[in-house]
Amino acid sequence: MNRLLQVIVMGAALLVLPAARAAASAQENLQSLLDEIEKTQAQGQLNGDPEKPDISDYAFRLDVARRLRLESSNAQATRVLVSILEADAPEELKRTALLELALVAMQQDDLARAQQILSQFVKRYPEDPGVPAVLLQQGLLYRQMGAQQMALSKLYAVMTTALNLKSDHFEQYQRLVTQAQVEIAETQYALGSYGEAADSFDRLLKQDVPELDNAQLECKLVRSLAWLHRDADVVSRAQDFLSRFPHDGQTAEVRFLLAHSLQRLQREPEAVHQVMALLASQSADAEREPDRWTYWQKRAGNEVGNELYQQGDYQDALEIYIRLADIDSSPDWQLPVLYQAGLTAERSKQPQKALDAYRRIVARANEVQANTDPNLHTVLDMARWRKEYLAWLCQAEETRQTLNLSPGPDNSPTLR
Repeated sequence: MNRLLQVIVMGAALLVLPAARAAASAQENLQSLLDEIEKTQAQGQLNGDPEKPDISDYAFRLDVARRLRLESSNAQATRVLVSILEADAPEELKRTALLELALVAMQQDDLARAQQILSQFVKRYPEDPGVPAVLLQQGLLYRQMGAQQMALSKLYAVMTTALNLKSDHFEQYQRLVTQAQVEIAETQYALGSYGEAADSFDRLLKQDVPELDNAQLECKLVRSLAWLHRDADVVSRAQDFLSRFPHDGQTAEVRFLLAHSLQRLQREPEAVHQVMALLASQSADAEREPDRWTYWQKRAGNEVGNELYQQGDYQDALEIYIRLADIDSSPDWQLPVLYQAGLTAERSKQPQKALDAYRRIVARANEVQANTDPNLHTVLDMARWRKEYLAWLCQAEETRQTLNLSPGPDNSPTLR
């Protein structure tokens, strides 16, 4: 294998590590490949490599084209690159020129043209060790274009091509295949093929590859299982996630999915425990992304609290609503939640807690008056009425006890 082919394989290995860690863009991957190729070509000229023809003119043109692209002079860069491809330039330079031309198309956001150029590369150099890396880029581009099935086709081709190519860089190809598997799982998830996605994520996690973001993969697996209503599996994998990644940024979402599945399995005490843990939890991620964290707290508390209320479990529902009200002090959020807490307290025969909730609403009357939301005004009016009604009932009960009266059939005081 000559020096250029070795560098292409090394460049292909460079493509997988950043993408596996942080899903690097197609342009960055191809740029890494081109950087290594150009470096090798320059070394070949300086060393007077006898295997290489005199390519100084074409190498100069290629360098000019790259500089033009980096300056966003895409039209001029395209003309120079096309001149290299149409001339009697060495094939190793034409390979580089094709990849540069694909980068120009991506820079212009002409993804269809970039696909055409990369397809031409694969067709002209099917045995090239860089083909799996190029196929991977095509898969990512097709997914960006919304052509998910075409993306899957290219990503599967990465694996078959990498296995069929004869090369002594097995470890690099193995990483490339692993990245293709990650992208396949992501694409299946994006298509809503949650059964296939769950199987793919599970296989990846079993490989235990250090470069992979296992927390992200595990979260995607839990989501896929939740979409499939495989609640027992959700509970198992979510609990595993929380034990392995307690401080991960996706903890709130995973805990919500866990609570939801526990409730579907009619394991209400455990579901309530998870919701309360979520409502009380704080983390570095909550400080970095408070809106995201609050979203999952609100959603979990609201859904589980409402379900408990419908089932008649007013005590647990009330505890959740009280915690839920304190998450966000804005009137639009807090006042409706407080009103629901008041109704729940009445149902659980805790009039004092109900009065406390209604009084908190009425105390913010000035803020409500300045708000244009008619629903909020309705909440304020109903809270005032419920507060006055409960105050009257409490006063009537005190009077009954003072006069030693017993309640009548309609709860009005009557003489014993």
